[in-house]
Amino acid sequence: MTTCRFASLVPAALAAVLGAGLAAPATAATTRWAGEPWEPGRLSVTAVAAPTLPSLPPGSAAAAAAPTASLTVSPCFVLDSYGAVEVVGTLVADAAADTAFTVVDSSGSRHPVTVPAGRAVSIRWVEGWGEVSVEVYAGDTQLTRVERDVLDCGPRSVSSFVDGADELLRWDARGVGDFVEVFTNGHTALLGFWDAEIPADVVVPVDVDGRPGDELVVYDSLTGRMVVVGIDPFDGPFVISDRAWSPGWDTVVPVEVDGSPGSELVVYNSVTGRQVVVNLFADGGTGTISDRQWSLGWDVVEPVQLDGDALSELVVYNSVTGRQVLVNLFGDGRTGTYSDRAWSRGWDTVEPVQLDTDGLSELVVYNSVSGRQVLVNLFPDGSTGTFSDRQWSRGWDVVTAVESDRTPLSELAVYSSTTGRHVLVDLKPGGGTGTYLDTFWGRGWADAVAFELDGRR
Repeated sequence: MTTCRFASLVPAALAAVLGAGLAAPATAATTRWAGEPWEPGRLSVTAVAAPTLPSLPPGSAAAAAAPTASLTVSPCFVLDSYGAVEVVGTLVADAAADTAFTVVDSSGSRHPVTVPAGRAVSIRWVEGWGEVSVEVYAGDTQLTRVERDVLDCGPRSVSSFVDGADELLRWDARGVGDFVEVFTNGHTALLGFWDAEIPADVVVPVDVDGRPGDELVVYDSLTGRMVVVGIDPFDGPFVISDRAWSPGWDTVVPVEVDGSPGSELVVYNSVTGRQVVVNLFADGGTGTISDRQWSLGWDVVEPVQLDGDALSELVVYNSVTGRQVLVNLFGDGRTGTYSDRAWSRGWDTVEPVQLDTDGLSELVVYNSVSGRQVLVNLFPDGSTGTFSDRQWSRGWDVVTAVESDRTPLSELAVYSSTTGRHVLVDLKPGGGTGTYLDTFWGRGWADAVAFELDGRR
């Protein structure tokens, strides 16, 4: 049985500061850590006076018996550009003397806080999509806990994914992974976990129902298992269909062949040469549009846009021979050749991108052994031209196009599973590149795919 698990959990950051006094609610100096507000332990904190007295007078017998604490939380406000919310709470201790507490945020991080006798402490913390929670302990005893659903925090959280930017699904060889939101400046935030219990080597975004937002086709080439997964922004993944296909398809790509709502698929087996154009239905069912014999050995088959008619063409490439063909797709599944050319051998990435606003595809090609990277222009007659030819680092085994800045132009998420290094690359219209962010994702991800939950790519 397929189990999809989506646990909404974004790393939380919390800081506690002491109230400056009981006189007026004067604001103390603002303390800012280096880094960005959504990173754990790196949020802006302002110390404010909290003019709330404990219910027990300092020095009274009752206050001396055992410390207690109450925590009240104000309405949270939304950090729109970060997809997170900030919550402000006031912690009041009923204690005869200065009292040490431990505040635990929803990530499990522990923060020591001392509340002076007769005073209160104002705390601020940032949470992402999910539940806002904080616990207060005296020693090992939990004194209070506050929870709040981020859905209560305002309009931004209700439609958190309606942002015009892509999300990324990362997964490993076991079929276990996570979802991350990609922000304009290249940072990512964990949205939830993916556990399909399928050691999938193919995961592609598709449209099965003609409605906004992508679904995912998940396929295991060893067993032939093919699952169509829907993703609800609030409830996470759910299985639309779970079917048995033939094993051995090493290419499964979404295409548009007829102009009707919803995707079709091109599936191809590089060992046998069999190539099938498949119709996808809203219930996850499939039908065969055409079943043909192609040449053996194509290790790149990618959909592109050559002529602006909204129907897909294909770029196919054999990294051993260097042969590269641009293929026309017709509504009945037939194919025709735009061009048949000799490229260099050894490209292990050929990724369609958008470098300009003409609606036609360009290509990023990359050789992970040599580090050579070329941006290629595609023309309607099937010819190609070079935008730029550059030297990159070697060893990137994931190079995938994403949309992070809400423009029609592509960025690239590149990743090395050996080093764990991840770079979000800005692609310039003239063929240049720039770095949004160079960070560490962790080692071992097998692949990553960009998709869109709100359909506003």
